[in-house]
Amino acid sequence: NQKEPCYEEMKPYEKFMAKGPEYLSEEELLAIIIRTGTRTMDALQLAKQVLALSKGREKGLLGLQHLSVGDLCKVNGIGRVKAVKIKCLIELSRRLAMADTRERLQLPNRKLWQTIIWNDCGERKRRK
Repeated sequence: NQKEPCYEEMKPYEKFMAKGPEYLSEEELLAIIIRTGTRTMDALQLAKQVLALSKGREKGLLGLQHLSVGDLCKVNGIGRVKAVKIKCLIELSRRLAMADTRERLQLPNRKLWQTIIWNDCGERKRRK
């Protein structure tokens, strides 16, 4: 008669291990990257403050791409090492998105051109 774990009470790393990354919020994922907090704030609270830095049109996760290392370091508990880690994570995410987009654009276009050329060749043969 084992009790079901309460996922809301779990720390982000524990929740990741129990359920997987898709069940974590943006704050929880960032907290795992940040890893440690300060004397007064845990990593999750720190992650929330970092995500709150981005204001304007692109808030939260999307807004992080516009923040500099210096901007990130304005949060108490985020030093240069953590700020650089966050910026590297953002850059890796951007590159992953670009690679995925390139891959999606190439395959359909190749098939589309093959279809167009195939149809054009068939049309020419029928005309002769």
